[in-house]
Amino acid sequence: MENFLDSKHTDVQQRAHEYKMLNMNQSNLPNLGRDLFRGVPINEAEVLNQGMDLDLRFLDNFVEEQASAGKGRYDQTKTFLNSNIGAMVVSGGLKYDAYK
Repeated sequence: MENFLDSKHTDVQQRAHEYKMLNMNQSNLPNLGRDLFRGVPINEAEVLNQGMDLDLRFLDNFVEEQASAGKGRYDQTKTFLNSNIGAMVVSGGLKYDAYK
């Protein structure tokens, strides 16, 4: 959570600060609030210890069924990665013309 405190995205930063403050004061929270912090992984090591499937492999069968039913497959070329993010930016500056 600490690495999100300095995020360039203010909404992520805000949530990280809120979570940090709640976590620091969880003993003062009502019972339902304290339950929020039990069993919730807050760092990568805890996620790995719990064996969470971050690749979402449990969806593979569903995706295959949908693809065989004629649905489109995920287009990897549309994924925003550091390597291709520049290709997604439209060049040429701002357009001040009305939409047609």
